[in-house]
Amino acid sequence: MLWLWVFTGATATLFVVGQRSIEMVRQVPGATFDGWLMSDGFWAYRELDQRLRCLAHLIHKAQALEDGLDPAAQRFGSGILTVLATVMAAVYDARGAPPAPYARDTRRCSTPCWRSVCNGLMRRMRKHVHWPASC
Repeated sequence: MLWLWVFTGATATLFVVGQRSIEMVRQVPGATFDGWLMSDGFWAYRELDQRLRCLAHLIHKAQALEDGLDPAAQRFGSGILTVLATVMAAVYDARGAPPAPYARDTRRCSTPCWRSVCNGLMRRMRKHVHWPASC
């Protein structure tokens, strides 16, 4: 299976289609990469000291726990969603609310909703490459 990798900096964005592997993590940013990596939490990124977890992926994982069958996991997922919503509200209070088109329920969507953008891209690309159903 191939993945669409997106590497974004202050002045450029690089799109690479390739395997989801540790080799890709090592080769594309390169050994001299000294910036911060924001990612979905793929295990191969653990080699990099300066990494952040994508907020949309954290919200998605917490929603999956909340929607699961295990009562303890449901409570944990709900608690995480509450903490994330509280932190996001504090950030918005400190810097101002997001622009109107992106103002959404933070418990069900990131701001802006990159998941929808990614899924739309996947639908368009699926006719050319075998892609997973969602990102």
